[in-house]
Amino acid sequence: MMYDFIIIHESGHEWFGNNLTTKDLADMWVHEGFTNYSETLFVDYMWGKDAGNEYNLATRRGIRNDRPVVASVWRQRAGQRGYVSERG
Repeated sequence: MMYDFIIIHESGHEWFGNNLTTKDLADMWVHEGFTNYSETLFVDYMWGKDAGNEYNLATRRGIRNDRPVVASVWRQRAGQRGYVSERG
């Protein structure tokens, strides 16, 4: 890798995370999505549009969407809202 990934990634969290807040952990994808976008912008700026597009495609290949973003499920039970274990 031609740069320190963690610096770019965490800078994305700082930039976008300081400007928006989600209601609960189930929406963490918003923070990660904007951060991934900032990584792509960085690669695009440093090495050009083709490199940015390739970075974006490589990131997308790692997305499986085979499980919830959070390990527990949001559901209503007896009028209460909260996270409950998938086992019950």
